[in-house]
Amino acid sequence: MLMMNAPQPAVTVYGADWCLDCVRSKRFLDEHGVSYEWLDIQQQPELAEKVIELNIQGGFGPKRRIPLILIGAQILSEPSDEELGRALASGQTAESG
Repeated sequence: MLMMNAPQPAVTVYGADWCLDCVRSKRFLDEHGVSYEWLDIQQQPELAEKVIELNIQGGFGPKRRIPLILIGAQILSEPSDEELGRALASGQTAESG
């Protein structure tokens, strides 16, 4: 489990079951005991527009990049496991691309 200094902020994951990076990120969160809300953009297509809006807000451009992970106010787009772990542990926004 990741050691965090403060209570865990809310974690939301936008993704799809066919997305291998989404599966990897979910596995990472599960293995580290991180609770999260899973929002499947394939099952809820209206969420695709929200993903684009959040990618723009996060500085990643107008793209439907997933997984898109919110950790509190942080926006991570297609983070590596290392970036995701750093963001969870330190509360700093991970650069991803």
